[in-house]
Amino acid sequence: MHFGWIFVFQICATSNFLDDNSSCKPSPKKAALLAFKQQLSVLNNNNQSSSTVAAFATWSEMAVTPCTWTGVSCNELGQVTQLSLNQTHISGTIAPELGSLSQLQHLDLSGNHLSGAIPEELANLVNLQYLDLNSNSLLSGNVPHALFAHPKLHLSRLDLSSNSFSGDVPSELGNLVNIQYLDLSANSLSGDIPAAIFGLAQLRHLDISSNLLSGHIPPLIATLSSLVYLDLSNNSLSGSLPAEIWSMTGLLELDLGDNFLTESLPKEIGNLRNLESLYLSNCHLTGPIPVEISLCTKLVKLDLGGNSFTGTIPDAFANMKSLITLNLPSMQVNGTIPPSLGNCTNLQVLDLAFNSLTGAIPDELASLNKIISFSVEGNHLSSSIPTWFGNWKHVSSLLLSDNEFTGSIPPELGNLPQLNDLALDNNMLSGSIPSELCNALSLETNLILDNNNLEGEIPPDIGKLSNLTVLSLSSNQLSGSIPLELCNCIHLTTLNLRSNMLTGQIPSRIGELINLDYLVLSHNHITGHIPTELGDIVSLVQLNVSGNHLSGSIPDQLGNLVGLSHLDLSNNQLIGNIPASLRNLGSIVVLNLQNNQLTAGTIPNTGVCGTFDALSFGSNDGICDDLQTHCHGKQASSSSSSSTLQFLVTGKILGITVGIAITSLSIMFWAVRWQMMMMGMQQNAAFLQHHKHNNPQKKKKETPNNKRSQ
Repeated sequence: MHFGWIFVFQICATSNFLDDNSSCKPSPKKAALLAFKQQLSVLNNNNQSSSTVAAFATWSEMAVTPCTWTGVSCNELGQVTQLSLNQTHISGTIAPELGSLSQLQHLDLSGNHLSGAIPEELANLVNLQYLDLNSNSLLSGNVPHALFAHPKLHLSRLDLSSNSFSGDVPSELGNLVNIQYLDLSANSLSGDIPAAIFGLAQLRHLDISSNLLSGHIPPLIATLSSLVYLDLSNNSLSGSLPAEIWSMTGLLELDLGDNFLTESLPKEIGNLRNLESLYLSNCHLTGPIPVEISLCTKLVKLDLGGNSFTGTIPDAFANMKSLITLNLPSMQVNGTIPPSLGNCTNLQVLDLAFNSLTGAIPDELASLNKIISFSVEGNHLSSSIPTWFGNWKHVSSLLLSDNEFTGSIPPELGNLPQLNDLALDNNMLSGSIPSELCNALSLETNLILDNNNLEGEIPPDIGKLSNLTVLSLSSNQLSGSIPLELCNCIHLTTLNLRSNMLTGQIPSRIGELINLDYLVLSHNHITGHIPTELGDIVSLVQLNVSGNHLSGSIPDQLGNLVGLSHLDLSNNQLIGNIPASLRNLGSIVVLNLQNNQLTAGTIPNTGVCGTFDALSFGSNDGICDDLQTHCHGKQASSSSSSSTLQFLVTGKILGITVGIAITSLSIMFWAVRWQMMMMGMQQNAAFLQHHKHNNPQKKKKETPNNKRSQ
């Protein structure tokens, strides 16, 4: 009995020594941490709360001291100085009790799922030097002004980025005289940049990008003489760039992109000779690109895209031999690609897309053998595609679309072991698709050759590209049948072979392409039946086999495609009933069965089939003897027919475009209207005439707009 009292006395004495507590109760610091734990839970891999947490496994109320708990560090006096639980999947709110940890110097709760506001009690942590709450996303409310009101704060690092904070940027941040790193990016902060920030003489890193800040960039920004990193991008800042900014010669990285700045870049930009990264994209800048940028010879990354620069690309860019990334897309520059860029042999990313460049790709660029991404799409470049592209062994993305390239596709492109994305569409290329191209086994994202003059058969070796996700060969002159080997490309999400001269049948193995979202085989010369195996591709959103010579009946299995929004089987030779299973297609928006030989039975009168009028089923003898009805025996009201027709004609197609099918609908529209007039439907015909004048049709591309997946 006496030994038990001695044991309890020893525990209390030890706790009293460590915690400066006069009784055997949880110490204040332990109680604060337990209160913090009480308000938290942990999300498992399914984002579901769990009471069992590895991070808190050692957080026992029976512990003599919290200094042994995971994430907790103490000084030699047993006082908690650090709490670090970053990326531990905790959720909940931050307990105000943490404000009682008076000796806390380091608090890191970043990369979790915390929510709610920052408790103002954290303002009591006057010894705090490091506060990191970034990437919690659900932390919200205003950034507490009181948090920074103490005149003797020691904070050197503050990171509140990637959350949901709103309100203004607290001017009290000006009290953080020791701050070196300040990141408030990726929130919803608004208002002006407070002038008080510009008195922080020790600040080296300032990032307030991706907010809703407005007003001008103050000239006082140049007083931040220690600054090496400045990011004000993706806000609503306006006005001209202050001249003082070009005197900040210590800057290593400057990002002002995605704002509403005006005027042109001055030649003084060349003063920033220590710059390693310069981002000024989408700033509404005008005028020529100043040649003085080339004086910034330490530049590794330069992005001027999305502005309204005019003139040519300066030859002097060749002086920036350290460049790894050069982004100049979507401007108004013209002229030719400077051959001198071939001197920038460290380039890995070169983007000159969507300008007005002309001429050939200069052979001097062959020396850029470190290139990973090369894009010149959307220009007026001509001549042939260089064969020396085949020597770029590191290139992953090669985008040459929307130019005026002629000649054949170089077989040497098949030598590129890292090629992942190849787009040559909308040029004037001729010849066949080289089978050697199928040796580029790393092609996983896009192989896009649409709108050229390619001929010959689709090479069976295409089946070797088993990881390809988008294959688009539409609007060429390809012939022969769809190669069976194509069905080995089981990761395809888009297959577009529209508007060629393909013959033969649709392979039954096409049902093995279970990841397909878009299958477009329209406007070819394909024969045979619609494979029942198409019903296995339950991921399909668009199925278009219109304008072929398909025969037989519509497979019942198409009713399995419950996610289908666009089904076009028009202009074939299909016969028989419309399957009752099509009523299962609850997501359908465009249904076109026109111009077949569907004869027996009637349109199912339930499900989605009942929402489409005769226009979707026209020119099928035996289905609709009277185009005034919905074909299932019920008179269609004028308003119902009109609203459905309006829905189809105005093209509200939920992101799926219809191209030539819309033109067919337009022709059928006039045929149906004439027949209605002849049958005495004067009121409905008058509505359609009014609708035609007020809602002109717009031709849409049929190909899904997903050709870039970078």
